[in-house]
Amino acid sequence: MNVRLSLLLIVVLALISGSVFITRELSTKEPKKFEPWLFKLDTDEITAIFVDSQGSHMGYARQEEGWVIKDGADTPVFNDKWAGTPLLLSGPRVQRALLEQIEDLTLYGLDSPQTEVRIETRSGVTTELELGDPTPDGSNWYVKLKDSNQLFTLPT
Repeated sequence: MNVRLSLLLIVVLALISGSVFITRELSTKEPKKFEPWLFKLDTDEITAIFVDSQGSHMGYARQEEGWVIKDGADTPVFNDKWAGTPLLLSGPRVQRALLEQIEDLTLYGLDSPQTEVRIETRSGVTTELELGDPTPDGSNWYVKLKDSNQLFTLPT
């Protein structure tokens, strides 16, 4: 048999073996897990956002000309800073789910939350979330939906 043909067959066999090995390795690994969403809303559906934080209350509403601060005078928001806010609040990604059922809210600062956010939509759906204490490493906050007892961490 020709030496060149033999070498070509060996190279082809090595390529096929390598492809099979790589395919098997990739198929046995677990798929990458994506972070869960705390909730998901359509950004264009959000009509109002109300924030209560440590005794202060602030409201924002979408009007035909854009977002305004509900301060009695309907002051327009500064769009350069505000632009991403409705997007962030339409579906915050949580770092991880900690507990399915919170036994003691005081451990996480959720017995009297530091911040409460209420989001209203055109369809009449109201979503409320509560932020508690920061996590010990300071990179996340404990958070839960108002009518739920499931605990999550939300990146700061």
